[in-house]
Amino acid sequence: MDMLTIADVAERVGVKRQTIDAYRLRGLMPEPDGYLGKSPWWRAKTIDRWNATRNQLGRPRHDRARRES
Repeated sequence: MDMLTIADVAERVGVKRQTIDAYRLRGLMPEPDGYLGKSPWWRAKTIDRWNATRNQLGRPRHDRARRES
């Protein structure tokens, strides 16, 4: 099973870890799929669905696929 940490999520969507922390504080992230101790984790499909809707919230997308093109 894929368990993405905050750092993994940041890398996957092409933002800094601090940005993901800020999104979490503002309630803009999906609920974690689970916790490993106190550390949240998400499944890749959860993050991919969330990332697909992120720009609908008025935020630019800076995902890896866009950077590589």
